[in-house]
Amino acid sequence: MGEGSTGWAWLLGRLGADANGDGRVTLADAPGWLLALYFLPGDAALHATMRHAPDLASVLEIGADDYGGLLSGVVSFCAWGIALVAAGVLHEKLRDADRRATAGTAALTRGLGRRLRVAYALLKQRLQDREGGDSGGDLVGFSTDVDVSPLELRALALHAEVAPGFALPVLDAARGLDLRVRETEDLLARLRAKGFLSRTLGGGDGENAYTLAAAGRALLVMRRLGPPVKD
Repeated sequence: MGEGSTGWAWLLGRLGADANGDGRVTLADAPGWLLALYFLPGDAALHATMRHAPDLASVLEIGADDYGGLLSGVVSFCAWGIALVAAGVLHEKLRDADRRATAGTAALTRGLGRRLRVAYALLKQRLQDREGGDSGGDLVGFSTDVDVSPLELRALALHAEVAPGFALPVLDAARGLDLRVRETEDLLARLRAKGFLSRTLGGGDGENAYTLAAAGRALLVMRRLGPPVKD
């Protein structure tokens, strides 16, 4: 095939169907196909060098006889090695992305379900309060699937003591819980992710502060750790 042939035509020629040259296309050509596929990156590199950089090919003494030879084999080995490493990295990236997407979807579903149950429990409680009844059973049902630790309950109770219209800065929460600031930030961030706290700014230096959300107040009411929910 002449040098004027297109790159695709040249590649197809290197992967000829009749690999063993017996005039027929059978399974006996399979080893030839695999060998041609292995040498394809190296042969393509040599072909590109001879066609687009003939002076360099002349200096390196690269010619058509080098197709399928040692130089082509070395280049092909490196190319396939890089391709395998890249494929492995891409596979891990895709798996990580899939795990993150699955975990994010599950967390979003749990969060939405929790918020709906909180809203229902609060509405039920308010209706029961107006009628003079007891809605404790609804709040107990809401709380059975809420995973909170004693430390998280302490943090929620601490925020319940803040006067309406005010927020509790992270530093003050750390002092109240006798924790390091970083530990307190992580704890409050988890409670915010669960929908029990709302984040705002406290003080002129832009320090993060938190207020008790409706879900957190409902949980404290159920645990008898906070004031009742009011309209």
